[in-house]
Amino acid sequence: MTEKKKSQWRPRYTGNLKGRTVLSAVADGDLSPSQMAALLGAISTLARLTEIDELVARIATLEAMSALVDDMTIIRRSVSRRHIDAEILRLRDDDGRAWIRQLDEAKQALIDRASLEVKHTQ
Repeated sequence: MTEKKKSQWRPRYTGNLKGRTVLSAVADGDLSPSQMAALLGAISTLARLTEIDELVARIATLEAMSALVDDMTIIRRSVSRRHIDAEILRLRDDDGRAWIRQLDEAKQALIDRASLEVKHTQ
């Protein structure tokens, strides 16, 4: 059984410092220029693959968020500039549904009622 000769040189850093480490190894005489070229090519390829993996993950996250938004109903409270602090008396959604606050109903109870009705119809 033959043993492969192990190089004494090992990259000591991760990320963009790998390229500098390779250049330093060539300057120190630990690597030949052809070994440097091969290693820098491999580092560059790995960096591009890592970048692609990160972009794919980010796109998947955005697509998942988009799917959640598609299933979401937004309930709105309409206000005017002059009455921005007025009591909530009515809520609406984009499907034309409306909820009117009952005389003895608290503001949060109206919001909860509208939210519950939306959840049951989805």
